[in-house]
Amino acid sequence: MDKKLWKRMIVWLRLLSLFGIALLTQDHSAVSQESERLYRERCARCHETGIPRAPNRAAMSHLSMENFQRTVTGGSMKTQAEGLSAKEIEALGQFLAVQPTGQPPAKPAAENVCPSTQCPVRNS
Repeated sequence: MDKKLWKRMIVWLRLLSLFGIALLTQDHSAVSQESERLYRERCARCHETGIPRAPNRAAMSHLSMENFQRTVTGGSMKTQAEGLSAKEIEALGQFLAVQPTGQPPAKPAAENVCPSTQCPVRNS
């Protein structure tokens, strides 16, 4: 092939790549907006107002996806999630930043605190 044809092909491939990235970003943004809307409509009323036994978003981020899905589909949040598709439930879990499937849950912040007798900042 001649150089002109190669240059045209490269330009087209770059344009297609940029277009594809733009579409993926737009799709991800739409999913995030939909997930946030679901959270605001179905969850925030309790999870952001300090209602006893309703963990806040930071606490929910320590759940595994399996535990989140189990709670939402058959546990204490079953009524609130009624009518949501499996895809919406997964997107809601991702919005809340629950731990991916197969990953151990992150340690809660209290477990990451340096013991007072061993903390270099306090004992210096």
